[in-house]
Amino acid sequence: MATKSIPRMKSVQPFSFCLKSSVVGSVEKGFRVTKIGLETESGKIWTISGDNSMKRVRNGTACLAFIDGGLKMKDAIVIGTYQMENNFLFFDLRNQKLGFSSSLLARGTSCSSFNFTYVPEY
Repeated sequence: MATKSIPRMKSVQPFSFCLKSSVVGSVEKGFRVTKIGLETESGKIWTISGDNSMKRVRNGTACLAFIDGGLKMKDAIVIGTYQMENNFLFFDLRNQKLGFSSSLLARGTSCSSFNFTYVPEY
């Protein structure tokens, strides 16, 4: 297990898997953890990095920001607001498709500082 040498911390609701944040290590854009790849039905991969997978919940504690749906969950996966922060969602209503970006933080920007009026020259 990749986290075997990292001390576990007491769970902080609603999260169940929490670690000692100083041992996990952090970088400017989140925690230094393995990226998580979610594959869609069409085979596209959405990559979730440390800034959207681990949440600092209190001093010294970081938790995996996913919630266990329990034994009788209705859907295979539900993406929460923490995973969607600083990602773009593209709604193609005509073709009934949803597109998504990876974290804008990795590109040196965020939703709050993104220039929505910029039009690139081609």
